Amino acid sequence: MKATAAGFIFLVGTVLSPAQNAYDVSGQMLTPLVDTFLQESRSGNRAIDATLSTTTVVDNAAGVNATVRVQVQYPERLKIEAGFAGQTIILCRVGQTVWAWPRDIVEPLLSLVPETQSARKVTLPSFGLPVPDSQAVLLPALLAVTDHGEQDVDGANHRVLDLRLQPEIAKGANLGAHAATVVRVWSDPAANFRPRRLGVRNPSWTGTVEIESLQYLRTLPAEVWQPTPEQAKDAVRITPERWSALVGRYLN
Repeated sequence: MKATAAGFIFLVGTVLSPAQNAYDVSGQMLTPLVDTFLQESRSGNRAIDATLSTTTVVDNAAGVNATVRVQVQYPERLKIEAGFAGQTIILCRVGQTVWAWPRDIVEPLLSLVPETQSARKVTLPSFGLPVPDSQAVLLPALLAVTDHGEQDVDGANHRVLDLRLQPEIAKGANLGAHAATVVRVWSDPAANFRPRRLGVRNPSWTGTVEIESLQYLRTLPAEVWQPTPEQAKDAVRITPERWSALVGRYLN
């Protein structure tokens, strides 16, 4: 009888216990991501492999749907494979070397940032965090968090939070319109609050990202970073200067 009563009390206490603090949830959700880009990873994970499906709306125009696979490995490796409108494009960076495929899609994009004979040599930055490891634990504190409780996603309850830069941080960072960006995150309590869906909005565009899969890994296979023999015939090499200009154009 005592065991039954104790079990009942434990069950009731579990059901009635308050939800985790929103800032604790955001910290738990962001920790694996931040840890991947520390100089000394505590988990040993140095890579991320994620598959996303996205819908983007710019200036209230029709939505653009895409499926995107993002693979990144600290400190200087990134591969983005995006499929939309029946076409596929790959952008890959390995250190200071960048290649893209296929040529017939890539070259029109590159025409937006013509090659220039500049004396300024561009060195692409690493993906490391802008602060020492000892301060990285403070990064979640730079965010203002708004709690929207729980919502159902594919039959399971998910915690819903809005994340944005703290106003004083955004003002000092000179981010322009990006300072108003809000990211709504649906995270799964049953999977250590791993994000399942993102909604991004700012004054000029909105986007929804379904996170189909997300893995934190120690490393990715070496072949990830090289074009296949078939792709190599139609791949385009991009200089760091042109890559930097192209990224800047689309981010701004």
